[in-house]
Amino acid sequence: MEELGRKIYDGLKDALEDITTLQVVTVSGKERVLKVEKMEDVDGKEFIARRKTVISEERVIAKTIIELDGDIILMLPVDDEGKISVEKEIMELHEKNVKIAVENWREFLKGIMSVCTQLMEFLK
Repeated sequence: MEELGRKIYDGLKDALEDITTLQVVTVSGKERVLKVEKMEDVDGKEFIARRKTVISEERVIAKTIIELDGDIILMLPVDDEGKISVEKEIMELHEKNVKIAVENWREFLKGIMSVCTQLMEFLK
């Protein structure tokens, strides 16, 4: 029983360390294919089973950092004269991603709180 409690505690501790800050970064970059795994179906026709693709980051366009205590930092690129140079459509996309990330973060926090509550009830 004690070992199970320790494992649950350790898992929650790791999760809690991950939830103190939320970062959303919008970058420009080029897509690169790292690995393509091909297979054949029953008729001998080849198809791509897995394709590992990465974006090589070239430039940060926008970065939003939200801390658990409510602090929000939005960083935008500036040119040599200090002027912000971000297209409206890209900022709208970044804003949508921030909203999705915040909602995911909220649901994750709810899940952690539910597990903690159930664990406390279990350990009584």
